Amino acid sequence: MKLLAWGMSDTGQRREHNEDNFLIDDALGLFGVADGMGGHRGGETASRMALEVLARRIAETIGDLSEAADELERNRPRPSLASLQGLQRDAGWRERLGRAPTAPFGLPAIESPAMAVMRAAAERASDEIFGASQTDERLHGMGTTLTAMFYDRKAMHIVHAGDSRAYRFRQRSLEQLTEDHSWIAEQIRSGQMSEREAKASNMRHVITRSVGFEREVEIDTFSVAAEPGDCFLLCSDGMSNYIDNVEIERLMQVTWHRLIPERFIQIANERGGDDNITVVIVQVANDGSVERVVDSASGPR
Repeated sequence: MKLLAWGMSDTGQRREHNEDNFLIDDALGLFGVADGMGGHRGGETASRMALEVLARRIAETIGDLSEAADELERNRPRPSLASLQGLQRDAGWRERLGRAPTAPFGLPAIESPAMAVMRAAAERASDEIFGASQTDERLHGMGTTLTAMFYDRKAMHIVHAGDSRAYRFRQRSLEQLTEDHSWIAEQIRSGQMSEREAKASNMRHVITRSVGFEREVEIDTFSVAAEPGDCFLLCSDGMSNYIDNVEIERLMQVTWHRLIPERFIQIANERGGDDNITVVIVQVANDGSVERVVDSASGPR
């Protein structure tokens, strides 16, 4: 299969600087969006570093993902016998460790080599960003969202922290793949706030997870199938705050995919553009259909 990708980032109508960054690396099959925080210098630095570290780590391991994953496993810190015995006495130890009930005690859940490498790369990015913030007081407190995906063996392997988003558009139907790590999203999930109240809240930009604000971060990781005809969308909240999922689906049904970044940014700006706006589109195509997809990507679908 062949991947075709297009991306665009815009400062928006209210901000003076763009702290978003995006990554499109066709050779690696790696794509990402990062929305920085910590002021102009800090936010832009954090989002850029997250994507640079991710790309560097994937490039270093692309020749043999299995060997890289094995090396990560060999170097993974092991729990002490005392801690394992303590967990075994706890009736909820499986849930605490996030393992299936049939998994052998003391072993991690099965993870593909590609996913293991992506997870480690995101964790490395958080470590390096935090380290940089400690050595330069102008960068203190910086961090970034990170939503990125890596194509390997007919699947997209996704890492996610923050409120940037990943979607999959398949057979004219949209699916949101990621869950926002934000105060607003937590209030909605707990039933404390309605969708309407969330849209009017001035707390929309408060996130509960970010890469680099602390040295360690909890990263969501998962893999989804990627089939010819699928289209993946990555975006910062500067877009998703203005275009809801129902409208995204409708627009993707009638808009050529290469035009989506520009179109979605235009809509977000017309509706206020109070944040930086970044959109990346990745189209999955059969090798033989690439020419047709590119040639036809200039008018309404």
